Amino acid sequence: MAMKRTMLLTLGLALAVAAAHADLPDPQLMRPVLLHDGADCAIFVRCPTQKVLPDEDLAQAEDLLRAERVELAAARGESEQVQLVLRPTAALTGLDLRFSALDGPGAIPAEAWRWERVAYTQVRRGSYHYGLRTGQSGMLPDPLEPPGPFDAPAGTNTTLLLTIEVPRDAEAGEYAGSVTVEGGGFSATVPVALTVWEIALPEEHRLINYSSTVERDPEVFRRLRELDVNTLKYGAAGIEIDVDDNGVMTLGFEEYDEQAELLLDELGFLTIGVPPTMPLTSRGPRDRYLSRPVAVGSDEFWPLFEQYMRGVGDHLRERGWADRVIWKIGDELPEEMFPLTAEMCRRAKAVWPELRILLTTNSMSDELAEHLDIWCPGWHLFAVRADEAPEQWLIRRAHGMEMWAYLNSAYMLNAEWNPGAMRLFPAALAKNGFTGALWWSLRSYGGGYGDEYEGEPDPWTEIRPIKSERRDKTYYDFGNGHLLYPPREHDPVWRSSLRWEAFRQGMDEYDMLMLLEERAEAAVEKLGAYGELEEGLQAQFAAESWASTLATGFRLQSYRADAAWIHRFRQLIANEIEALGREPLALVSASPLSALLSTPATIKPVSGSEVELTSPAQATIWGACRAGATVTINGEPVEVPPWLGYSRFSHDVTLAPGRNLITIEVTAPDGATNTFYRELLHVSAEE
Repeated sequence: MAMKRTMLLTLGLALAVAAAHADLPDPQLMRPVLLHDGADCAIFVRCPTQKVLPDEDLAQAEDLLRAERVELAAARGESEQVQLVLRPTAALTGLDLRFSALDGPGAIPAEAWRWERVAYTQVRRGSYHYGLRTGQSGMLPDPLEPPGPFDAPAGTNTTLLLTIEVPRDAEAGEYAGSVTVEGGGFSATVPVALTVWEIALPEEHRLINYSSTVERDPEVFRRLRELDVNTLKYGAAGIEIDVDDNGVMTLGFEEYDEQAELLLDELGFLTIGVPPTMPLTSRGPRDRYLSRPVAVGSDEFWPLFEQYMRGVGDHLRERGWADRVIWKIGDELPEEMFPLTAEMCRRAKAVWPELRILLTTNSMSDELAEHLDIWCPGWHLFAVRADEAPEQWLIRRAHGMEMWAYLNSAYMLNAEWNPGAMRLFPAALAKNGFTGALWWSLRSYGGGYGDEYEGEPDPWTEIRPIKSERRDKTYYDFGNGHLLYPPREHDPVWRSSLRWEAFRQGMDEYDMLMLLEERAEAAVEKLGAYGELEEGLQAQFAAESWASTLATGFRLQSYRADAAWIHRFRQLIANEIEALGREPLALVSASPLSALLSTPATIKPVSGSEVELTSPAQATIWGACRAGATVTINGEPVEVPPWLGYSRFSHDVTLAPGRNLITIEVTAPDGATNTFYRELLHVSAEE
């Protein structure tokens, strides 16, 4: 079984190029692309989900594509990235980049571009944690240096991360421009083609992105907001607390309000937290509350607690902030602490009704769920199933509980599957109906072990491991808790990483999935099909079914093996969003669901048994459309019988080994057409 599972996981890349699609060609960035093959320097582009190692020779890649231009696609209001890789035969010095404007239906200015240089940091070995073995070591790409003149050594890769920020008011259509690498007597210009979809992403990401702060400097808060941290674990602090001899509490908010104004009003963080530190930990209630020798949960605790929560809530209500606060009450609490936790939630809500309360834990009781607003289970992690996970999530979501998640193994720098896993994480959240992602830290630099490391840790130079003690083992993982790189003497700004940028890009895919659900909901209403549709055509199924093509679950075994397929996913889902906004209207589904899977997967349900999700040789395309419309599937006419004001259709298709693009064309009586696509996977028994 293990051998078969490994084989299936490695098929993804081979299958990615197995089928040709004449009417919807694969996006260019699914493969490494050679753009310039000069005697002095070769220039490639690479999907940002793929690490480019310093000595990797992209020219030797079996799936190398030779092209004359970079091809990108994005929605209005979206940022799309690509890695530009230089490999000189002799050292090049003093290089810089120059961008042209992009011309098309309108003009996108050169200032819409930004870029950073991908630096390398040392990891001394692979590691084993969370049931995962990570095998990469040596100099690995991750830190992002700011733009500016740079050198490109001979015989090795210099990688630049380019980002195009599509203006929200850009007209849809095809644009053309260029990027020029020049300096020290060298110059090479690479043409760029950009497709702007008839889609506008929301001004604010839909996914809640929650993290601790890295410093309390206002400029650092600005930087975090620029990097799409939109919700803070704490944020504002400095509430003055005075308790007189009669136990009456007085609160002062001058310092706190100054910080809250910056975070909430000026910088636009969605929410901040309730200071001080959360009162409950996995080890038990804290023995001090509000810096006083009062144990949390004791008789002396409750009067202080209720006065404090009432006072803070009343003040924030006066300032208009009472509903912009999330209180993280505890972290990974054991079940024996649930009754105390529920009582604290109940009393807090009694004096501060607008307060939302969050808890990270892997299980949930009915009593606790009654008073909790946000449940944040750990997806432990890419290898180990979460106990009782999907069934319990559905139960709690059905009763109105908001679901967030944290995924500590996604930090792992020396994993071959990162940064691809970071990119796909938001889609997996969308699939499971989760609305937030929690990061326990952005700046934990590790410590090392034994005498192997000396001096203070400097992640720009070398990543040190986080050490985790278990009963019978000690584990080390590299990069855990660390996604941002600290300021240096010559550079005072916190810098991003390839991993963090991959997650930020994934937030765009989350937004697209939410927009897809909205378009599907509107289409159901326009068809007048409420209450008549099977699950596969219902609006709430849209994000789940499409996200399943990237991740069938939250385990590494069920994530897409070839993360570069993200570009095909974007192309397909963009067409679906556009098609759902056009006439003649239709809703399309495919069954069995396993035909949509990104790669055949083996999933361990709660029982621990293994279920092999097979890859079918035949599938059914079915759906609903406007009455009077005709439908062809892969050019073959399909019967469309009428049904309660709209029509239904169903058609079986035989799948060839590899990826199969299915074209569904819907034509109205007036001749207007609308085209939908499904890409289905079949791995034959001989593979």
